Amino acid sequence: MRAAARGACRSLSTAAPPPPLSMADKVRAFGSLLGTGLASGALGGLVGLGAHGSPIMVPALKSMAKHSTATATGTAAVAVVSTGLAGCLGFATAGSFEPSKGMFGKIEVFTAVMTGVGAAIGSRIGTPLASKLNPQLLQRSFGVVQLVLAPLVLYKPIYDKRVKEEAEQRKKLLRKSTTVISWGKTYTDAYTTVGRFAEAAGRSPPIGLAAGTIFGVLGVGGGVVIAPCLCLLTNLDHATVLGTTLAAMLPASAITALSHWRAGSVCMYSAVPLVLATAAGGYYGSKLAVDLPEEQTKTLFAATIFGLGVRRLML
Repeated sequence: MRAAARGACRSLSTAAPPPPLSMADKVRAFGSLLGTGLASGALGGLVGLGAHGSPIMVPALKSMAKHSTATATGTAAVAVVSTGLAGCLGFATAGSFEPSKGMFGKIEVFTAVMTGVGAAIGSRIGTPLASKLNPQLLQRSFGVVQLVLAPLVLYKPIYDKRVKEEAEQRKKLLRKSTTVISWGKTYTDAYTTVGRFAEAAGRSPPIGLAAGTIFGVLGVGGGVVIAPCLCLLTNLDHATVLGTTLAAMLPASAITALSHWRAGSVCMYSAVPLVLATAAGGYYGSKLAVDLPEEQTKTLFAATIFGLGVRRLML
């Protein structure tokens, strides 16, 4: 049985197999990986930060499956991709399908594609920088950024409500003719595919570039840039922000997982239970994010961002 386990690891990956485990240890490791994958996938789907399941999975792979840090990191990277794919499926099937508006359920495709392209480019820029910069200083600096972004996410609805109330008051003071109202309706109806694509093209690539660069330097953190930026710079509802963020980070996550695979640091014997569990967790986590009241999901997201920021400052 031990030889079979090691053979499975070798046949599907060039990663070094874990040390021999007893049958009881194998059962415990398998159950632990299933539970870990389910928890990390659910967290990723619920808050739209698939890559942040890695800090949960890597310690489990090292302690229970006895993998090295490199193999644990590479194996977790594969599970991050499954979280993103399953989460995107959950968000995409949670709303209406409106191609002219770029909406696939709770994913704004134009923004996701443009941001994803920027993130893929940024990850190629950030990876070489990782060895040239002070990692501790980078982690702590990014932690400060997270501490600043978290309360802004919660303040945005308050600001939007105040702006809306002021706009309503101005409308009451203005006398509008029927012609102006009719023209406004015509213009609004005409603002479909081209307008939304142009809007996404203007704001999304810079956000993706910044997120991808941080992802390449730190290994995680891209979604922590994209989601708050979409919250602050767009009028998308929070579930759409989360779905769009997961979709945007899929290319960068896939590139990272492929790099680990080529480096021989992925063990499929351990990845299989993680992938299955993170897929289930990511899907149902995304469904929960859609069903919960928006105020609760924003509060949970902001608390997660803040907690991750505090954690980075303590590294």
